[in-house]
Amino acid sequence: MQAFDIVIIGTDMAGVATAREIRKRNADLAIALAEAAGLTVVVCPPRPGAEGAWTVGGEGPDRRAVFAAPGGQVLGFALTGAETKARQAMAKAMADVLAV
Repeated sequence: MQAFDIVIIGTDMAGVATAREIRKRNADLAIALAEAAGLTVVVCPPRPGAEGAWTVGGEGPDRRAVFAAPGGQVLGFALTGAETKARQAMAKAMADVLAV
């Protein structure tokens, strides 16, 4: 798996423009663009300002992006394709984070 600071779902003009604007403001951020056309996408974003990093894995249309705190606690996720089957288990594992 690779680690990213920001994951943008959608490689259309808006996704690319967003990545470009972010890169202009902070060239040190690791940005991933993920295509989602025709795919089921499930996203549970981390709270604004949360400290951590995105890790992206999977192949082809089946991707799992997880945002974890430095201690490893999962604070957010994005799933596409077959990986969306994990949505309930991931949400359940984040119950304490989602309840706050």
